[in-house]
Amino acid sequence: MINLFFSKSEYSETADLVSLNAVVTSGSRGRPTYKYAIIKFVSLGNSSPPTFIFHGNKLEGINKNYEKFLENFLRKKLKLQGIPIKFVLKTNVNPFKDKKNQLTKRQYAKRKRVRSH
Repeated sequence: MINLFFSKSEYSETADLVSLNAVVTSGSRGRPTYKYAIIKFVSLGNSSPPTFIFHGNKLEGINKNYEKFLENFLRKKLKLQGIPIKFVLKTNVNPFKDKKNQLTKRQYAKRKRVRSH
């Protein structure tokens, strides 16, 4: 059991994030999320109420049932009964998504040479 918060009245003291990530990854292993959603790591936001920020890819595809499963799992493992929990899902943004790769003249010549053989 990880002591994330010391007591219900004073839950501003936080524990290390390595153990929190270990708990979340162990909980997410037992149940599939979404076909392409990957939770990479979890960080703590605000401490009143406790806010868990999930970072990953395509997290907008996670349904409410899985969020409820994570909430109940964290409540059970971290002993947060009676304390409101808030989740924030942050998806990575690819800065090169709309950018087409432009080859230089040298790259184009090499490509032409390689393809000819």
